[in-house]
Amino acid sequence: MGCSVLRCSATGRIQPITARMLPFYWFSVLALVGVTICGQASAQVPAARSNVFDGEYYSVEFAFGFRITGENGIATVSNSPLYEVGQVMLRFIPTGPSSFRGEQLCTDGVFHSVTARLNAAGNLVMAIEDCGAVQYTMIRDGSTAIPQAARVGPFDGTYFSAEFLFGFRISGDRGMATVTNSPRYQVDDTMLRFAVTGPHSFEGEQLCTDGEFHPVSATLDSAGGLDMVIEGCTPNRYNMVRVGAAADAPDNGTEDPAVWVGAPFAGNWPSATDCAQAEYPSMDCSLPAKHWTPYGGDWSADMPQSAGTKIHLYLAPDVTARTVRAKVEAVTNACTSGDGGKVVTIGVYFGDRKIGWVKYAHVVPSVEAGTEVAPWGSNLGSVFGADADQENCWYGPHVHMEFDNTNNYSCYSKGWSAGQKVSASAFVGFLGGSRVKSQPAPCP
Repeated sequence: MGCSVLRCSATGRIQPITARMLPFYWFSVLALVGVTICGQASAQVPAARSNVFDGEYYSVEFAFGFRITGENGIATVSNSPLYEVGQVMLRFIPTGPSSFRGEQLCTDGVFHSVTARLNAAGNLVMAIEDCGAVQYTMIRDGSTAIPQAARVGPFDGTYFSAEFLFGFRISGDRGMATVTNSPRYQVDDTMLRFAVTGPHSFEGEQLCTDGEFHPVSATLDSAGGLDMVIEGCTPNRYNMVRVGAAADAPDNGTEDPAVWVGAPFAGNWPSATDCAQAEYPSMDCSLPAKHWTPYGGDWSADMPQSAGTKIHLYLAPDVTARTVRAKVEAVTNACTSGDGGKVVTIGVYFGDRKIGWVKYAHVVPSVEAGTEVAPWGSNLGSVFGADADQENCWYGPHVHMEFDNTNNYSCYSKGWSAGQKVSASAFVGFLGGSRVKSQPAPCP
């Protein structure tokens, strides 16, 4: 049967007890608990070993991460608005000493079948079905590889206490002081360090007016602020108002809600070719900090991709309780010459209020002007391809994305390096809201 129970012989030497020596019932019980009988009666259960997969993992390529404990993985960095930091995103069962199979959340918010194996470096080589990238590597203990800007979690933002006159800006799992109420710490000092304990909560430590770090816990309130409790520091309970969120949350007609926009396909962020000496607006540099905005938007970027690749719309409200609408407002020529494919203009609405628009240029469209489409996952067409380049407009298969706010300014993700691989629906920018005060500008 491949297992045995040990007994002591008359000479004190350990010998196995076979099934024929014991009634089956007792054999089974002893085999299950691993009893060793020797000298005097005793029973010992071997110490439990930690799971070989336990640890923190991060994908540099696709900017997401999770922490494995046991047979579950908790999201530590999210690259989709359809799942949150602190949420279970991986469930599995081991299939060998260094492999497992199970299911993992994709950017579509749905669990997909996944398999994984540990490589020689201790990283996870994973393969997922029907979810963008087929195979990818998760770096073990890769927290140092996580760009702060990639941590687009529920806590990122700037907070202020009007009652106690201090504030901080959270990026990832750190809070930098923006306003100080004590001579014992300064603006830009790290004053908050924490670990996520749930989709809307964290625990860590925060600087008090005595200049010392004290244990702290926090929960996001319904307005997007933080209800905080600190130990050994007066006051011990206080609320931090999220700057901009107070205006975003109520439907007061003065601020447009922010909308999360994802990449239209799996590809690469623009390269830095011809960008070193370029100045905004540049037709040569494709990065959003410098690329020109021919349609009058706040910012734009050119993402290269093969002709015929499907283009999808990915829009999600920053506050999940809201709903947004997407309407194809126009399908027009991308270039004045009439070549270079079409530009599809998507108007984004909160109720009847227009938040702004996103344009996708150099497209073979599959939609018509005047139609309303689903904000998440709608096919808009495919990447245009032709034999000849159109100078100053179309130079080869790519998609020109351009954003524009009705009020204030839209912003682009600062989490991507030039040429970095980007998964379909990965965060590229915010439309609406009031995160920035100029154009073109990265999201804070």
